Amino acid sequence: MSTVQVYLFTSKSTHRDQIKQLQQRLEALGCPKEALQIVDVSEQPYLAERLRVVATPALVKAYPEPRQVLAGKDLLEQVDYWWPRWQTEAEANGQPPPAVTSPDVARLEEELARAQLTIRQLTAQVDFRNQVIEMLAHDLRNPLTAVSIALETLEMAPQRQELAPQLIQQARNQVKTLDRMITSILQVSRNQQKVLQLNPQAVQLPEVIQQVAQSFQTLLASRQHTLQVDIAEPCPLVFADPDALRRVLNNLLDNACKYTPPGGQISISTLHSTTLKVQVTVADNGPGIPLTDQERIFDPSTRLANHNQEPSGYGLGLAVCRQIIQAHYGRIWVESEPGRGSRFHFTLPVYRP
Repeated sequence: MSTVQVYLFTSKSTHRDQIKQLQQRLEALGCPKEALQIVDVSEQPYLAERLRVVATPALVKAYPEPRQVLAGKDLLEQVDYWWPRWQTEAEANGQPPPAVTSPDVARLEEELARAQLTIRQLTAQVDFRNQVIEMLAHDLRNPLTAVSIALETLEMAPQRQELAPQLIQQARNQVKTLDRMITSILQVSRNQQKVLQLNPQAVQLPEVIQQVAQSFQTLLASRQHTLQVDIAEPCPLVFADPDALRRVLNNLLDNACKYTPPGGQISISTLHSTTLKVQVTVADNGPGIPLTDQERIFDPSTRLANHNQEPSGYGLGLAVCRQIIQAHYGRIWVESEPGRGSRFHFTLPVYRP
């Protein structure tokens, strides 16, 4: 009988009680002991990197494919939800699980994967060059929308003078963003070889997230959206270009606002406990994205209508996000089910002095 093969990743920061609870829950769900491999990320960092583990404790389903990573505060609840589905997939597959990957093999596979990623990035840059100006122009809509909403709010509520300083400051910040983006468009048009110039540096991720979240307050209020920011502490410095990082967060939040119904919830959260990556998640409780479209939405030639059937749905913005994150040697992807909302994840490297 085929069974699910899982890795349970731990670290020094993982409490023994957490590991014990997870083992007991898996045993209660029918997971045999030989199907569970407990891995310390400090002893097998390459395996953790290869399996995209950015926080502990984390449970990774290695078999059956596709691979899936569970982590977060509600890990036990996630296990309860996913384990019966994983078992059904394993039984339908009917093949024995593969042998456990050794640390040396994992390291070599990781080096090969990095080389292949570099080749793909260079190839993608050639194809991407002719689309850059259009993508940058697309990004201009986000700050323009924010400025427009701030001005409309001032016009519609002249008696609310206490809001004026905040709205004016938001408008000024967005105008500065517009100026930087227009400069980027002019630079790209003059020198197409410098398609995606980044200035990576040590960045305080919580500070950037809070700045972006604050810039969306007027738009969120106009649509009765609730935004929750959950940043794991302590959060390490990340090695990133701060302006490019803001573009990614702006695009993801803008899409979340488009797809979330009035009165809905949006969240930004982070996960980390290894010295390799930090994961950022932007989630909403909108209509979700069909499985067949979850990879296509990162293609610059794909534009999906949103829940209001407006033509401005997913499109160039996510293609820009993927290019930026890949240039940071990170990864961006989406997890979604129709009717259960969407969770966009991306990873950034931890800054190493």
